[in-house]
Amino acid sequence: MRKLLLILVTIIFMLIARAPTSSISTNISLLGTSYADGGAMTCGKKIIHAGDSKHLLISRFGDPENREFVGMVQRGDACVKMEEWLYICRKYAKPKMYVIRVTGTTIVSIRWLPDVQ
Repeated sequence: MRKLLLILVTIIFMLIARAPTSSISTNISLLGTSYADGGAMTCGKKIIHAGDSKHLLISRFGDPENREFVGMVQRGDACVKMEEWLYICRKYAKPKMYVIRVTGTTIVSIRWLPDVQ
């Protein structure tokens, strides 16, 4: 089941990376995903917010289940890498899955994917 879930998330990442910006929210909502710019991730007593550093994220939650390269983003004169990281919190009766978008060293958005089995 876990392998199937990771395959599904990888397909979602691929759709997001290839979709025009205007259709990203449509694709996500069709797949039953809750998306909001910014956001927060909680797991037990730990919490992380958009705007925090990826180093703080790793120190609190460890390495992600999966990392996907999304593209490059222009920041001033430099290009920085954009990635989406998958975290699954298993501290509750029903696991919670989050996709965290990291640009450079900063968390830019957190999406919660409901109904993970």
